[in-house]
Amino acid sequence: MCQSTRSEIVVPVFGADGRLIGVLDIDSNRPDAFTAADQAGLEGMMQNVFGKL
Repeated sequence: MCQSTRSEIVVPVFGADGRLIGVLDIDSNRPDAFTAADQAGLEGMMQNVFGKL
């Protein structure tokens, strides 16, 4: 986390076999920049992209 980071969202990235293959970590300099909808959307994208590996 950078010193200017005021919000952070972290999403685990899983492969098709359910094993953890990475973590998506996004920072923002704005407070409360991310919502539960952002979390759900990013989790869905990670599943669509990496869930077949």
